Amino acid sequence: MFLLDDLLLVPAHGFVFLLRQIQEAAEKELDSESAIKQQLLALEMEREAGRIDPDEWSEREAELLARLRAVRQHHARPPQALHTGDASITIETPGLPANGEAGRGDGGA
Repeated sequence: MFLLDDLLLVPAHGFVFLLRQIQEAAEKELDSESAIKQQLLALEMEREAGRIDPDEWSEREAELLARLRAVRQHHARPPQALHTGDASITIETPGLPANGEAGRGDGGA
């Protein structure tokens, strides 16, 4: 019975796998420094060609620079390590301070 269920669900699992791959590729493209730099260059070219007004240009430039800054901060942050009795794992915690940074919470001991 379980084998039959698995065989019937193969197309659904393949479709979900494909959607996850597309999502990962899109996230990588969205968060890559080179893609953001290309968007900044294209924005500058639009401004120089007069196809975009200065107010819209400054808004879009500020958004792109904020994204670029966030990507650089995310890549610069070292992953945190968690040690248990039998194993060690690494946990990435975007948005939280890395080891040794402010906010230890244990009184510094």
